[in-house]
Amino acid sequence: MLAGAVLLRNLRAASTARGLTASITYLAPLFVAAAIAYTPWYLTFSSQASGFYAYVGAGTRPAHAFLQFGSLLAVALLSLTWSVRAREWRLIADGLLFSAVVPLVPFLGWALLAGARGDLDVGFDARGPGGWVTLAAYALTAWLLTAATVVSAHRRRAATTVVGLAAVGALLLYGAELFFIKDVFVGATPRLNTVFKLSYQAWILLAAAGGVALAVALRRSLQLRPAASWLAAPALVLVAGGLVYPLLALPNRTEGFDSERAKTIDGLDFLARNDPDEYALTRWIAEHLDTGDVVIETTGRRYAPADDGTPRLVDGSVDYSEAGRLAARTGVSTPIGWYFHEIQWRGDSEENRLEFSSRQDAVDAIYLSNDPAEVLDLMRRLDAEYVVVGREELRRYPGNLMAPFGSFLDTVLEAGELHVYRLPRYEVVETS
Repeated sequence: MLAGAVLLRNLRAASTARGLTASITYLAPLFVAAAIAYTPWYLTFSSQASGFYAYVGAGTRPAHAFLQFGSLLAVALLSLTWSVRAREWRLIADGLLFSAVVPLVPFLGWALLAGARGDLDVGFDARGPGGWVTLAAYALTAWLLTAATVVSAHRRRAATTVVGLAAVGALLLYGAELFFIKDVFVGATPRLNTVFKLSYQAWILLAAAGGVALAVALRRSLQLRPAASWLAAPALVLVAGGLVYPLLALPNRTEGFDSERAKTIDGLDFLARNDPDEYALTRWIAEHLDTGDVVIETTGRRYAPADDGTPRLVDGSVDYSEAGRLAARTGVSTPIGWYFHEIQWRGDSEENRLEFSSRQDAVDAIYLSNDPAEVLDLMRRLDAEYVVVGREELRRYPGNLMAPFGSFLDTVLEAGELHVYRLPRYEVVETS
């Protein structure tokens, strides 16, 4: 963005050759300094991305695309009513012709990528009528906004930046319908992170541009300019419809602005009200332990007694559960968090899978072992000094299966039926 701004500024102030020279001499030292500053990060950088692929799925349904971006695209398109002049037909035609590469080149790139992998027929067949409608809508929007940007830039109008931001936002949405970055989600939801990340950026760009576009269009409609009037009205209806949620959600989430519970930003207030013992346990850990201390808490896997009385795993799903809650709420360390998120953050390798599974097994063994020596050995191996038996541990490891920690560990906190245990500390005591 900095390079683009500098280049546009210099090209407007001088000839093409002088503008390019001035931009390069200004930007080159900055890029070199930035590369040097980020060298330590580059040397240790590891990405989950493993390729750039053509998306050959069903595409986004028009209803979903409209719900997410309908109002933003509508207000962004309002910039067409004031960024170009009605009598600039020749310039508008040239801009449309020049900007046709914006939707065409990505689509041709998609066809080439899909064809190279033998997926072109699959891509055409899998994308149903709805997917093609969404793709065409995004392509048309990106094309029109890019053409308006070209026309506005040619006339050196202040509207260029606004329309350009909207064009880039629409192009991001269009691109996410054609391509995706391969990552650990490729098997079930291949576009998850591509759509997730690009939609955030598109939302910001379209919101910034759309706010200006709507304000200018409304001002022009008050000046009795027909195009702005007719187009601003439906866009304003969409924006007003989008305000239904915050208008209804605010009193709902704040208990009508009248409850004491609505007057706090304490994220643990719900815990203090609903489970005072768990809250007391959480506060004790936060106040008495350092962030470097390692605390054993549930892995999130759930066990039940088998017919012979031994522990039997009945639910191995841990992601999006309460596993790791104490580490998240207090900042202390725990040996293992959400398994699949660890894979996402640290890499999907056989070594990591074995390491994370080993940690899960070790933590579960601490809770389920009847051998104090084994529990002490596992805790020392994990560099952990504390074991928590909180509300979630009682749910995941039934009491008749859990190790009798109180018989060989020091009890440092007792809050109802919840406990925090610590490894025994041995000190040399001088005697007379």
